[in-house]
Amino acid sequence: MIVPQAFVVAGLVGGILYEPPEIHRHLERHIFLQGNTDLGGGCLFAGTLALYVAFGFTTAWYLTLKMQESATPASFGGRLLQAIWFLKFRIVAFAVGGTAHFGYDARVTPNDFRNMFLLTAVIYACSVLVIAALHSTSLSPVPRLLLAPLFTILWR
Repeated sequence: MIVPQAFVVAGLVGGILYEPPEIHRHLERHIFLQGNTDLGGGCLFAGTLALYVAFGFTTAWYLTLKMQESATPASFGGRLLQAIWFLKFRIVAFAVGGTAHFGYDARVTPNDFRNMFLLTAVIYACSVLVIAALHSTSLSPVPRLLLAPLFTILWR
């Protein structure tokens, strides 16, 4: 579901739903999705950011459910390694997709794609740490699923 999610979310937001502020002249609209658009690329940036958010939610829920159905390692380090193992394909997809526009970013001074990639990597890492910690608690699956994307929610 990683590749279809990428095409649907990035295509929907970047190609259909989002209009750069240069078109509608309302700078306060969609502030979260705006990057530096001096050389264009506003829709590309908006699609990338929307994909980071969607990816943050679905990955957190996937990891929570995947860890619940497997045997629990005794230590936090073991749970963390198990979580990283479960996310191996998602980590590769994030690294490849997130760095895909670094060449475009080299022409723009604020380097929005690189900055957001690094911020998102920190947010995802914090989410994995929280999910690994939640897995050792006695919480039922519903509160775990609600708390799993906490850092993505706080970021947005």
